[in-house]
Amino acid sequence: MYKTCEKLLEKADVEAAYKIVQNSELNVRRTPCILVRQENASGKACQLFTELDIFNQQKWAKVYLKCENLQNTGSFKIRGVSTQFAAAKDHFATAGQDTADLQLVTMSAGNYGRSYAYAAKSLGLTATVLMPDTAPDNRARMLQSFGLQVERMPSALLMEGIKKLEEAGKVF
Repeated sequence: MYKTCEKLLEKADVEAAYKIVQNSELNVRRTPCILVRQENASGKACQLFTELDIFNQQKWAKVYLKCENLQNTGSFKIRGVSTQFAAAKDHFATAGQDTADLQLVTMSAGNYGRSYAYAAKSLGLTATVLMPDTAPDNRARMLQSFGLQVERMPSALLMEGIKKLEEAGKVF
């Protein structure tokens, strides 16, 4: 089932996650930041945002775009997935279990699922993704192309599906 956060993140937690991402076997890219508005610049911030008045307000200092679309999975989600998989592998190893036996389960219909699928395939792990039956078929096919098992079900049953698979030994 869902795990609740028992404490707020502290600087040390963020630094630890940063190190995990840096050292990840998933080749998480260091993506560029593009300056789109200089401090005290007059006029429009960038041609990309000429129609967005809120973006072009004069009170902002520097504005950058973080280009996470350049990640090997197309989004920033791989950063969280890399820390999640590292924690699951550590938990398994601490329990004296072979990480090759680690079987994972999650639920997604989007970018998180793509990053999850990429990570599972890259690390040679078995994983299942529960997906709402309302998600487009091409999303399921994309996840299956990474070797994941995809189970489609009504959104209202996703947590029940997770619980069932956890009881069968899969790690959520």
